[in-house]
Amino acid sequence: MQTWRSAGRRCGLGCLALSAVVTLIVISGVGGAAGAVITEAGFNADVKTTVAPSRLPAHENAPVTVTAEGSISGTEAEGYPPLLKAITLSLDRQLSVDTAGLAVCKSTDLLRLALAQAREKCKAALVGSGVMTELFFGPEIPPRTLKDSVLFFNAAAAHLLMYVYVPSPAAPAAFVATGTAHGRTLELRLPSAVGLVFSSFRFHLGRTWRYKGEQHSYLSGRCSTGAIRDKITLALVDGSTGAKSSVSDATPQRCSTG
Repeated sequence: MQTWRSAGRRCGLGCLALSAVVTLIVISGVGGAAGAVITEAGFNADVKTTVAPSRLPAHENAPVTVTAEGSISGTEAEGYPPLLKAITLSLDRQLSVDTAGLAVCKSTDLLRLALAQAREKCKAALVGSGVMTELFFGPEIPPRTLKDSVLFFNAAAAHLLMYVYVPSPAAPAAFVATGTAHGRTLELRLPSAVGLVFSSFRFHLGRTWRYKGEQHSYLSGRCSTGAIRDKITLALVDGSTGAKSSVSDATPQRCSTG
């Protein structure tokens, strides 16, 4: 059976670096930490989320910050997880996304900028940050682990920018993927490439600001039912065969009022 190791060796460095932007999972929940293990043919996805604060008002929204972490691993000998093509997060009706009056950033503002430069350039539009780890496969070299830095920025017309900085030896370089953030849905459509294989992630989303004398929060929520049920759907592609699949999880998380 052909493995991702051989597929990665046929890919040039430009292809290897570009695939850094296809390795993010977004998962949300309220009420402490919630986790789920998704098992499919050839891989496992193990994810956990935490929201602060864990106590929320019952009938009005309050600012929340989501921390998400997890890993994807292959289940076959020398097997690797599929490429992540898109992430769709459908928030429970008790949660919402707000961008009113929030500064915006353009993807062209971030290209060719190092991490500190990107953060400074669009700091007024920053809504999240985190790290991801990748397995890097280069021509005739053993796999090595890379740690990528990730920033999220609000963009115009209900768009969300994901900036990823990839260290040596894959680049070093920075890439930007564009998604949407409106209503109760967060979605990222990610470009195709082979060479960097996702292994784990940890990131945070949330910020507050004032607009027309009122406080706003990028993510906010309430607890009127005692539980939050968000649905996360991952669109995946096998790196060797091109076969498409998707997995979803809607594990409820308990919340409390106060």
